[in-house]
Amino acid sequence: MTDNDLPFALPPGFVIDKYRIERVLGYGGFSVVYEAAHTRLTNRRVAIKEYLPQNWFTRDGATMRVRPLSEYGADYEAGLRRFLDEANHLADIDHPNVIDCLDYLEGNGTAYLVMNHESGLSLNELLRMREGRGEPFDEEDIMKIVMPALDGLATAHDRDVLHRDLKPDNIFVRRADGRC
Repeated sequence: MTDNDLPFALPPGFVIDKYRIERVLGYGGFSVVYEAAHTRLTNRRVAIKEYLPQNWFTRDGATMRVRPLSEYGADYEAGLRRFLDEANHLADIDHPNVIDCLDYLEGNGTAYLVMNHESGLSLNELLRMREGRGEPFDEEDIMKIVMPALDGLATAHDRDVLHRDLKPDNIFVRRADGRC
């Protein structure tokens, strides 16, 4: 996937508040995740999740402003409020298996969740890699990933944060320590 494959994504170099977009990390039905750099703290890399439900918006290319399509305007606004509410709840969670929420921003007709940038792979990518090498996960391997992920999920649920899209593509395994 390249940034050119996503005409609706923010272009590299675009600045949101104090963060400069570097590249697209991934996208789903309701968001795009970017790698970004802090414009003043030279070594600070972050991941920014933009609320961007596909097929519900248009983007003004000059300003990159999001405008919900008229038939989806109410749904877009309700989803945007949920996104901001969940970001607020997520910022209160301190758990090793829940990504740290550093900030959330509103602008350009949408909202952004700023998180620590972590190096790693999705569980789906890891499964495919292991299968490709002829080293499928056994039960012990899976339990080392799934149980901590479920513990983090339970903590998030206790704070009224619902993931809404739990799947192997959205379970992230860190390179540094193998944790989710």
